[in-house]
Amino acid sequence: MCRLTFFLFIFCSLSPLKGFPQQPAKDPIAAVVELDSLVVIAQHQGFNVEDFLRYIQEDQSFLKAFQNLRKASFLGEHEMEFDNGREKKNGEYRFITAKMYDRVFFTHGLVCDTAHPEKIKPAKGLEKYYDELKKFIFQAGEKVDLPFIGGKTAIFSPKIQRYYDYRLKSGPGPEGRDCYLFQVAIKPQFELEKDRKTIVKSMETWFERSTLQVVQRTYHVQYQGPGFRFDVRMRIALSQLGGSYYPVIVRYEGEWDIPLHHKENGRFEARLTRFSLNP
Repeated sequence: MCRLTFFLFIFCSLSPLKGFPQQPAKDPIAAVVELDSLVVIAQHQGFNVEDFLRYIQEDQSFLKAFQNLRKASFLGEHEMEFDNGREKKNGEYRFITAKMYDRVFFTHGLVCDTAHPEKIKPAKGLEKYYDELKKFIFQAGEKVDLPFIGGKTAIFSPKIQRYYDYRLKSGPGPEGRDCYLFQVAIKPQFELEKDRKTIVKSMETWFERSTLQVVQRTYHVQYQGPGFRFDVRMRIALSQLGGSYYPVIVRYEGEWDIPLHHKENGRFEARLTRFSLNP
C-alpha cells in the first residue's frame, strides 16, 4: 500500500447552486417512486415530490462542492492499493483506473473562467472520456457519450425506467443531519440479467433537508460486454466548512478488465482536511 500526502492550491470561481425549477412539469417517475411515511407527511405540509425529483436531475450542488476546492487550501491524504502491484512506476500511474480516479476527481494545473465559454474547444480523446465520466459522477442520471454504455446511464429516461425501483425516504443522514434519501436500485428480476440493458445497479443520494445540498452519494456500477467489463463501487461524502461544502471522503473499490491491459483490481480513498479559503 502506498500513502501520498500533499497540499493543493487551485483557484477558480464557482457556479451557482440551483433550487427548484420555477415552472413545474409532469415527471413520470413521480408516479412510481415509493415514499416512506415521513415523506408522505411532508407532502401534506407542502413538500412537492415531483419538484424534488426534477431538482435531483438538475442539481449542481454536488459538482459545486468539488469546484469549491479550487478556491481553498487543504490537506489531501490519499491511499491506493492494487492486487497486482504498485500503482506508480517512474512517477507515472501504471493503472488506467488510477489515472481515471486522479483525472475525474481532482484538478490539474490552473483552471480559470472565460467570458466566452463557447470558444472553448471540445475535449477530444481521453480528455473527452474523462469529461463524460465527470458528467456521470456529478450529474446523476445524465446520458453520457461513451461507447457501449452511454444511454444506459440515463436512469430517469422512460426507456431505462422500467428496470429500476425508486424510493424516497426521510430521516437521519451522515453526521446525524436531517436528510432526504433518494434511492435507485435495479429491480430484483433484472439483477442477473444477461442482456446488458443496465449499468447503474444502485445509487443513493442524501440531501440535507434544510438546504437540499447533497451530503453523500454512493454508486454501484457494473457492465460485462464484448469490449470490456467493470464492477465498481464508490462513496463520496461532503461536509460543510464555513459557508461552503467540500468533499471530505472519496472512496473507490472496483475491478476493470480491458483488452490489451492486465486486469485491474484496486481500492482508492482520499480524505481531505484542514480547509482554509485562499485570499
